[in-house]
Amino acid sequence: MPPEGTDLTDVFGADAPQIDTGGLVSGDATVNMLARNAERAAEGPEGFREIWADWLEPWESYTIYYDDVIERGDRVIMLVRLRGVTKRDGVEVEHEAAGVFRFDGDEVVEMDFNLDREDALKD
Repeated sequence: MPPEGTDLTDVFGADAPQIDTGGLVSGDATVNMLARNAERAAEGPEGFREIWADWLEPWESYTIYYDDVIERGDRVIMLVRLRGVTKRDGVEVEHEAAGVFRFDGDEVVEMDFNLDREDALKD
């Protein structure tokens, strides 16, 4: 994950450079974007890039701030706050979210990016 205060449109947007996971993410890792009434899934580092570029398309900026990291067995849950400004009309939005990363050994094999923290924290 990028450092706190990073504008995710710069690192994961459609015009961002290629993502180098340093071998941390499995080539067939499952990537899920989860929000009420909307879900999208992809696979591997390229799927990660595509899913985030699609999510970030309407945002002028989308900045991440970290609240907590929770370890649960083979999962790491990152509680975050996201502050965005839309391209259209410059509407500012802030919301809490979570990233859940499941590991197999030293490799990430599943990533869930969830706009509902309560759902992310369920076992």
